Amino acid sequence: MKLKSILNEGIAIGIVLAVGTLFALYFTDVSIRVGTDVGDRAPSFTLTDIDGKNFSLKDYRGKIVVIDFMAGWCSYCKLEMSHLKEIYSSYSDEEAVILWIDVDPNESVKTIRSLKEGYGGDWTYARGPEVAATYGVTAIPTLYMLDSEGKIVYKNVGVTSVSALLSEIDEHR
Repeated sequence: MKLKSILNEGIAIGIVLAVGTLFALYFTDVSIRVGTDVGDRAPSFTLTDIDGKNFSLKDYRGKIVVIDFMAGWCSYCKLEMSHLKEIYSSYSDEEAVILWIDVDPNESVKTIRSLKEGYGGDWTYARGPEVAATYGVTAIPTLYMLDSEGKIVYKNVGVTSVSALLSEIDEHR
C-alpha cells in the first residue's frame, strides 16, 4: 500500500514537471540566446550615467540601440564620435538611442564629462568597464547595434562608418 502511494506521488510529480517544461518551452523564445554575437539577445545591464541617472538596457526596448564602447584617450574613439553625431542628428530619440560606455576603469566622470563637452553629442555617457567585460570587448572602439527587441543585429570593432550605421539603423527600424 505504501509503495503504491509513493509510485502515485512520483507519477504526479513527473506529470507536473513535464507539463511545466512544455509550458515554459511553448511560452519562451528559446531560439534567441543571450550572448555577444550577431543574432544573440544582448546581455542586460544597469549603469549610472555621468549625470547620476540610473538606466538599464531594457529601458530602451522598442528602439534601435547603439552601444559604443570607448575611452577618452582613444583617438579612433574620438573619430567615431563624429560619426555618432551624424547618427544622433538623423534620428529622433524615439527611433534610436546612443549609449557611450567608457571601458577604462581609471577614467573619472569628470574626464568623461569633459570629453562629452569637447567632442560628443547629447546622448547617454557612462562608465562601464564591467559591462565591456561582459560583452567581451578587447579593442576599442567596439560598437553594437540592437534592434527594438534587444537582439544584436550589428557589431563592429574599429571605427564604424556613418554610411554603415545609417544603413543598419534603416534596415532594422
